[in-house]
Amino acid sequence: MKIVIFSLLLLFTFTSHAQLHRYVSFSNHFNIEKYIEQYERKFDSLGVLTQKKEYHALTISFYGIMAFDAFNETGEEKYYNQVINQFKYFQDTNRVDISDDESEMKLSYHFNFHDLKAPWYSGMTQGAAISFALRYYDMTNDKAGLKVAQQLTKFMIKPLKEGGTLGLTPEGYQIIEEYPNSESNPQVLNGFINGLIGLKEYLIYFPRDTIAQKIHDSCYEGMFVALEHYDSPTWTTYNRKSRTISNQYIRYQLSEFEHLYSIYEDERLKKQMMIWAKMNEGKYDKILKFYKFPKLQYSIKSFQEIENGDTLEIFKDYRFDKKEIKKEFANIKRSDTIQLHKKCFVRIEDTVKITGFMAFTNSRIPKKMKLAGLNEKNYSISLKHNLLKIEILDTVLYEIKVVSRNSRKKALSLTNVHGMNCSLYEIPFFGHLKNTFKEVCDTSKTYSISYFTNAKHITILYREAADTGTLSKTNWVHTNHLHDNKYSPKKPFSEFQIFVELDGSDIYFKDIKLVTEEN
Repeated sequence: MKIVIFSLLLLFTFTSHAQLHRYVSFSNHFNIEKYIEQYERKFDSLGVLTQKKEYHALTISFYGIMAFDAFNETGEEKYYNQVINQFKYFQDTNRVDISDDESEMKLSYHFNFHDLKAPWYSGMTQGAAISFALRYYDMTNDKAGLKVAQQLTKFMIKPLKEGGTLGLTPEGYQIIEEYPNSESNPQVLNGFINGLIGLKEYLIYFPRDTIAQKIHDSCYEGMFVALEHYDSPTWTTYNRKSRTISNQYIRYQLSEFEHLYSIYEDERLKKQMMIWAKMNEGKYDKILKFYKFPKLQYSIKSFQEIENGDTLEIFKDYRFDKKEIKKEFANIKRSDTIQLHKKCFVRIEDTVKITGFMAFTNSRIPKKMKLAGLNEKNYSISLKHNLLKIEILDTVLYEIKVVSRNSRKKALSLTNVHGMNCSLYEIPFFGHLKNTFKEVCDTSKTYSISYFTNAKHITILYREAADTGTLSKTNWVHTNHLHDNKYSPKKPFSEFQIFVELDGSDIYFKDIKLVTEEN
């Protein structure tokens, strides 16, 4: 009878026309092979991932999701098998808790944690497991994956008072609790997001589940209402008890919002990312060792440059953190190879005739050089102040042989040749002007911000207060942004932060000022 009931439920709610997004927060950022090297992770005899000889459903789910994306990307059989193996955990009734009517699955933690006594359950873990179970089904067409996703979801969206993980925010919206009924860790944001993603993906397959849809909608809108209660003017918090967040967690939250944006394409998500990205500028996660891009910055600040008498705010060469450049290729000799990706800088202390570097010139200090083997539209190359700069556009060079000679046709000594470890970096999403723009405004007037720029996508956030002391203590909020570049202040002291979306080209701003709109 139980099997018949489940089959009828599946027939009523399931849609086969589903599309799962790449799980950006894991697969775009984590190296799957390095993931299993930290925290004493090993596979058991069945191929299920363990951590310090224990089974953790969250770790298993994260790894299974990454293996699914890796299989789709590479087609390698080992990743297919790893997805199959991780699902074995959810079929082992000795490790997961199934309700008597088989409608719910609970993933229990069998140890005490702060004020939670074992066994306890996590909305974060339930949500990540839902996402994994759906991917298992997507890959195998085994409907056991759908059944597990339904069982996990049904328990996750049960109210706290009924033993589930669904709570309420102080603002009256529903929220999936990472630590249900915990007084020390209420409403943890990053864990809630994994639950929300799992619920959203469940609805892709089961769109007729109206109860789950209403809960999802309440959770999603409640998240935006609650965001300002996590933030301070300069940082953000882990939970609603104002526990300060670490560099590790703010980067993870940024990657989660990156994933949410890939799903919802909601501009509110992008604006919140800008706020956090500026907070996190120059700060790195030194804990996790399995990042693809350990030095990735979601936003970088501009620097000033004088050009033809104008002071410009420039975003340039932001692909790399120059403080991290390593001297890997000092004293290069003929036919040595430099690994290049997108950009490279070579400092030459002898400016005599250069005939190599896959380029040629007939001048002592070349004004124009060519890069062999590439169309001129795909690169730019210049020599200025003994700095040879090569910028590759719309293509990737993996090897360049450096051959340099002086007038006597002897090997030219190249010193301080810096090879950037480009695997550590990626293009940031945003740039923000180094300094904010402050003005005293007349609340009876309407203003706009005037500037010259070549940027295509600009966002201007503002905050305002009755006095300067209060202004510095006021949060930046994603809802406070200029529409059509118009600003009608409600309070006299205003501060603006300009963000730009980076696209790989050099971007500048100049002549920034606040102007009064004519009536």
